[in-house]
Amino acid sequence: MLDFFSIISTIDIFGTCSQEVEATTNAMYAVGVGQPYQNVVTANFSASNTQTYQPPFGVQFNNLSSNAQSFFWSFGDGTFSNEINPYHVYTDTGFYTVTLIADGGNCGVDTIIFNDFISIQPNNPCVFIMPINGTGNIITACQGTLYDGGGPNGNYADMSDAIITISPTVADKITLSFTFFDIEPGSQLYCDYDYVKIFDGPDTNSSSFGRFCNTTGPPGTIESTGNSLTILLHSDQYLTRHGFVANWTCQIFNVLPINSCSGLIQFIDASLHNPTFWFWNFGDGNYSNQQNPIHEYTNNGTYNVTLIAGNNHGTDTLVLTNAVTINRLELPNIENDTICQNESAILTSVSNGTILWYYNFVDTVPFHIGDTLITEPLNQTTIFWAQNYIFTPSQYVGDTRSNIEGGYYNFSSVQYLVFDCYTDCKLVSVEVNANSNGNRTISLLDSSGTLITSRTVYVSQGISRITLNIQLPVQNNFRLAGPPYPNFWRNNLIAYFPYTLPGILSIIKSSRLNNPFGYYYYFYDWEIKLPDCSSAKVPVYVYVDNCTLYFRKKQNLSKSCR
Repeated sequence: MLDFFSIISTIDIFGTCSQEVEATTNAMYAVGVGQPYQNVVTANFSASNTQTYQPPFGVQFNNLSSNAQSFFWSFGDGTFSNEINPYHVYTDTGFYTVTLIADGGNCGVDTIIFNDFISIQPNNPCVFIMPINGTGNIITACQGTLYDGGGPNGNYADMSDAIITISPTVADKITLSFTFFDIEPGSQLYCDYDYVKIFDGPDTNSSSFGRFCNTTGPPGTIESTGNSLTILLHSDQYLTRHGFVANWTCQIFNVLPINSCSGLIQFIDASLHNPTFWFWNFGDGNYSNQQNPIHEYTNNGTYNVTLIAGNNHGTDTLVLTNAVTINRLELPNIENDTICQNESAILTSVSNGTILWYYNFVDTVPFHIGDTLITEPLNQTTIFWAQNYIFTPSQYVGDTRSNIEGGYYNFSSVQYLVFDCYTDCKLVSVEVNANSNGNRTISLLDSSGTLITSRTVYVSQGISRITLNIQLPVQNNFRLAGPPYPNFWRNNLIAYFPYTLPGILSIIKSSRLNNPFGYYYYFYDWEIKLPDCSSAKVPVYVYVDNCTLYFRKKQNLSKSCR
């Protein structure tokens, strides 16, 4: 909380260079507070923090000017402010020169310029400041240091609720630890004045780890169950303290198996400090310089994977031992064939799956499906490619009560279901109940509400099944959202969350957390499909011989020329 003396030194409430200001300032100086009165304007300021490693970067500026009544700020990025103590968000990397012009009317004008005062560079420390009040930008860095709104040197503000969410998109888990903690004590054993509250999720509706202040002591080490933590700092109108300093790191899925039984692996780069180049060694003699490559392993086994990432400031190497295990289907068992010109070959497989046939190794769409292939007449030796394939069946999860009494066609706002995905799968379709015909846009959002993908589909009035075909990676707190209009059916009866396919997916809650019965929104009887399994492709040869009629009769051949 600001005291009277700090207020009057910044803004002269009686007017600049007035007798009241002179008398009051000298009186304070006489009792040992502040400096003697001067009838000149002095511009000066400080900031909550001046450097970080990536944008967006929010900075709270603290005006230290004297004998001034109005102010003009230039933040160095083409934006300006006339506020006394502005809060500004920088959105790009770079160095920014900040200028403050303090106008004191009769006392004069003073200007102060701090060159390259704000630094946002990849090699800077990862330091973040909570807002003074309100909700700050989501932090996506996988490690860093967090200060309360007062920054490294100031106190947090009074009469505020400051909120910040840490949510690295590639994280599996976040570990948060406090290295400094000074929050006003509560009454007796309870934190009821100022407190820090930590939530296990993307917002303050998530489950809480509890309230903490100097009465309880710091929270210690907090571990999230997903990829988000939210911190709330509440303060009342009285005492404020120095606040806190907290560090966090995240655990990352560096390797996400798309389908280990088909040999396809998605590699996710989670390197810090904005790398600009990558070199992957997949351990099977193949390489890639993409940031997030998909690689197909053709042979079963366990592989070490190496990533070299870097930028203009240097490189770093990560070696993951036994990172990938491949267990593909057995190869198709198909014999080569020999025919004469203009004859068809008959190729037959003995395998435990369905055989897909391709003209080329790189093809992804088969030209024939089945254990037996009868080729067109051939004039030259030809290579076909065969693959053993098992189609996985669909599974279903979610509430199925899409039209019972107690429901309601919702129209007020966008609502959604929250779900976790534990393995790579596809959301094929859902059942809905609409009150009219028309197009609807269905959206898949991440834990912070950022759009990942959407599908616009035509929906018939009444109950119907709509196809979405949305590929779901491993991630927590997805949101499947529907539009407020045209209206979908909401089940108002008790929803029995969670609805779970063990090891695959779990629908954990709806967007109406304040409803004790847990409304169930829109999307019923989800159709979920795991990836299909496949072997590597193998070549199958059809040899074409220039057979003569004499040769065929002599050898008594009916078809093959041997």
